[in-house]
Amino acid sequence: GELFTFSTIRMPVAGFEPPLDVAYVRLSEGVLVYAPLTVPPGMTPRIGAPTRLSVGPVGAGADPQRLIYRFELVGEGQR
Repeated sequence: GELFTFSTIRMPVAGFEPPLDVAYVRLSEGVLVYAPLTVPPGMTPRIGAPTRLSVGPVGAGADPQRLIYRFELVGEGQR
């Protein structure tokens, strides 16, 4: 998908360590999907950047049996 918009939540949220990046991603079918956004070290989110869907544990110290979908920033956006 393509990064449509994003925000960084800096206030503590139950089960998550701040900062928490969240985003709307536009899929190739045109649908917008809201989910957490994983930003790899050295990358900066930018509108239009490519993303990929991934699955991982929910929050800090999470039960590995409990999973959530998220998007990961890929390719562009490196500094």
